Amino acid sequence: MAEPRVLHVITDPRARGAQRLARDLHEELLRRGQHSALVALHPHPDAAAGLPAGAPVPVLGPSRHHPATLRALRRAAAHADVVVAHGSSTLQACALGLFAARTPFVYVNIGDPRHWTADPLRRLRVGALLHRAAAVAAISPHAVELLRTRFRLPARRLRALPNARHADRFPPAADRAERAAARAALGLPADAPLIAWIGALSPEKRPDLALAAHALLPGDVHLALAGRARCAPPSSPARAPTCSARSPTRPRSTGPPTCCCSPATPRASPAS
Repeated sequence: MAEPRVLHVITDPRARGAQRLARDLHEELLRRGQHSALVALHPHPDAAAGLPAGAPVPVLGPSRHHPATLRALRRAAAHADVVVAHGSSTLQACALGLFAARTPFVYVNIGDPRHWTADPLRRLRVGALLHRAAAVAAISPHAVELLRTRFRLPARRLRALPNARHADRFPPAADRAERAAARAALGLPADAPLIAWIGALSPEKRPDLALAAHALLPGDVHLALAGRARCAPPSSPARAPTCSARSPTRPRSTGPPTCCCSPATPRASPAS
């Protein structure tokens, strides 16, 4: 039996979580000799930031749910055996654009569904879209259980697909000198104990839990928050401790957390 032809759909060509997962999976399928294609629903002005050099991702239309975008998606899906939708915007696009189409689609959920379906009406709408998918994947068994109970999805259509990245892209420091240089580049102490929290600096990713846990540790332990964020202006105290302040005030005298919002990722992990 021939391997299926796979079409990966991402919201836009930016280097964000769902897009990175789609790119990695697409590249791995190609490396194994399997037919795989990658398309984005719409363009984005920041698409080139943080992306490796390579072929640009084809864009289907002017916006994520524009009629021209959905028509182009349906045409592209006609040449595939399965469509894999990565990210929340692609769920609605595939549910609408592939309605009554012969090509099934699989939705990959990488976030917490409780965060983006807190409103009852939105929960009903998202649930209806999820039921259109042939299968739904989530990054952990806990997330799978949330999808099953929150949206009444059949267990047979749910799969756990752990989030991962190529290990050779994030190697540990080769020696103490490289480790010290990586820490210095981020303004971190050279030898103090360090905990790294890495992810998008958004409420959904719960950086507040890292801050709360850090407050319980000995005073010489430092915490580095590394990730992209839309930093709030100084007049927004609710978000200032996470994004705007370099060294937020701590409730007791422990090593201050450091916010590393640069898009550049150091080669060596400063915590390694």
